[in-house]
Amino acid sequence: MKLFDTSSLVAAMLQDHSSHAAARKVFVEARDAGLACISAHSLAESYSVLTGMPRNPRISPATAQKMIDVNLAACRKVTLEIIDYEAVMARVVGLQLAGGIIYDALIAQCALKVEATAILTLNAKHFVRLGADIASLVIEP
Repeated sequence: MKLFDTSSLVAAMLQDHSSHAAARKVFVEARDAGLACISAHSLAESYSVLTGMPRNPRISPATAQKMIDVNLAACRKVTLEIIDYEAVMARVVGLQLAGGIIYDALIAQCALKVEATAILTLNAKHFVRLGADIASLVIEP
């Protein structure tokens, strides 16, 4: 199982993204093999990024939803339980990390939960801060 974070998902969906070709290739291969998963958080975050990007014309809410539905339908969606949130809090507190890193930690927890063999991200520096177990999974497409 390979978990794709929001940055790699957006790059895979947008043809004019600078990392589109590489992200799309890895994503499609994993998705078509039944090995792609995403955190439920990344569904909402992908919508936010797609509709909030400064583009002309902007991506409409309906178009963003369709992009997400079409591209991510075959992906396993991973949700977290309270115990997972508590583990994430313990991790970031133990590493003395503050701020928005918590959201990457939630995504990483999803990877740990499904025993993913990789976390695909364009923001590797965020994830490698979360400990050796997570750092060893990080791949930039």
